[in-house]
Amino acid sequence: MQNTSSNKIKEPFFRKFYNRLLRLHNYLKELSPVKFVLFMTLSTYLSIVVFLPLFLISWKTEGFVDAGPFQSEHSIIVLFIFAIIIAPILETLVYQSFIISLCKQFKFLNKKIIIIFISALAFSLSHTYSLSYIFNTLFIGMILAYAYLVYEDKHQSSYWIVCSIHALRNSLSLLLSILIQN
Repeated sequence: MQNTSSNKIKEPFFRKFYNRLLRLHNYLKELSPVKFVLFMTLSTYLSIVVFLPLFLISWKTEGFVDAGPFQSEHSIIVLFIFAIIIAPILETLVYQSFIISLCKQFKFLNKKIIIIFISALAFSLSHTYSLSYIFNTLFIGMILAYAYLVYEDKHQSSYWIVCSIHALRNSLSLLLSILIQN
């Protein structure tokens, strides 16, 4: 049967959505590491759009707490070292490398969507600065786990790719936090 435009109209929404996600996945797999890191870093900021109502409610009731670890009495240099060097290295080791490899040891957990969710959930539960921050980091954790799996499948340095995404995101967030607070 020939695939005509009338057949595409009858195609269920979820199938179209899945096919678009698959095309995006295939596109992302073909990006150079630098373009992949930049794209995935920018993608982490989509959570702001998704969770905007929650951020606004949180901001109104709790004040601006969504800067998370960047709202600190520590010097900018200490924040910089922690947010851009230490946190990406340690968190990637624990929440992506360790958890993903652990999940792969169990057959019932060895599905990519389940692995991504478990990794992201653990990542988000370690960022309990506010309810909106937990939801935000759940989304970010999904992107980081996905990136890890993409580069693991490519047999390239998934650890350093995710560290780079995390470090770049934290540096942009730290800069925005400093600008907002001043």
